[in-house]
Amino acid sequence: MEIKRDTEKEFIEFIEKELCKSVLSSEAIAQKLGLDDKEVAKLLKKNRKNYKIFTLPDKEFRPVYRAVSTNLLLPQKIMPPLENKELNVRCWTPLPIEKLYPGRKARIPLLFVQVDADFPKLKIYFLADFHFGGEGFEKEGFNKCISIVANKDHALMVAVGDLVEMALASSVPGAIYGQKIRPRDQIEQFREEIKPVAHKCLLILPGNHESRVIKATDIDPLKLGICDYYGIPYYNEPAIMVISWKEHFFTFYFRHGKSGALTPGGKLNAAARPLIFLPHIQFITMAHVHTPTGGINIRRCRNYVYDQKGNLIDFSIKNKEEHIVICSSTHRYFESYSAREEYSPVVTSIAEAAVLYPDGRYHLETKLLK
Repeated sequence: MEIKRDTEKEFIEFIEKELCKSVLSSEAIAQKLGLDDKEVAKLLKKNRKNYKIFTLPDKEFRPVYRAVSTNLLLPQKIMPPLENKELNVRCWTPLPIEKLYPGRKARIPLLFVQVDADFPKLKIYFLADFHFGGEGFEKEGFNKCISIVANKDHALMVAVGDLVEMALASSVPGAIYGQKIRPRDQIEQFREEIKPVAHKCLLILPGNHESRVIKATDIDPLKLGICDYYGIPYYNEPAIMVISWKEHFFTFYFRHGKSGALTPGGKLNAAARPLIFLPHIQFITMAHVHTPTGGINIRRCRNYVYDQKGNLIDFSIKNKEEHIVICSSTHRYFESYSAREEYSPVVTSIAEAAVLYPDGRYHLETKLLK
């Protein structure tokens, strides 16, 4: 009598022996286990208590797989929960690259995010420059930004610095007197304000306002007061993020940025500066200059085609779009340094989002918040 194989047991043993230590294609897994492609696909998609299987891109952006112990990952449920509401659960799982390679000494600012949700599309909102606690903080615009993320199931967000004002005695003369809230209270109050979207925040970076606290005190306010509290991924430098969704990969480069440019063209040139050294990235974002704008760069990329066995069967040059994005700000113009320094007024309360589709398409959406 033929004995039926316990493929789940075999796969768990395979995870512990190989897939937790190396990255493999589905074809390689099928060959090693002696299973067909459909059986392997079913095993890879199954949720397990002790392991999370990530779909990652290889050097040609083909899907490969790696298992990671759930003990190494951030909890799916944010802590602490919202009062009087069900515990918010993430539909995504972050995987910093150091979790893949625990022995690495250098911490590379590269974050993989796997989205496990069946939405018709995803929207990744780019938020920055709230200046919470400063004289230019605009409560109405801030609330609109939080609401648009909180009220859409398919909406996620990234926050790219100058979220709080953080003026110090060593800051620009007079800046400390323009604050409405003292720095310590800014962090505590801002943490409460973002509770409704904490489980939707993929990544936070500091801006120059938070960085001056780090330089002056060696204390990182966003990391200690916000990100460690909610379990939000954080980098104190420009970072690359790769979203894995439905076996397609979407790439982002985030930085707060810097520029003294006064014209839209000068600001856009500053935002496009990383094109010099980056490979093809679908969304390159910068904040800091409070001028929501964007442009499209067309990059000529090598396109390789492989058969199911991994053999190269075709090669071509393909045009690929890169969106250059300057994040919007909700900072008020009048009764703030913007008017006193005679900066040009800019449009505020703009919602900028990367719109991603399960078939791999993507585009930038810009709308005025109502």
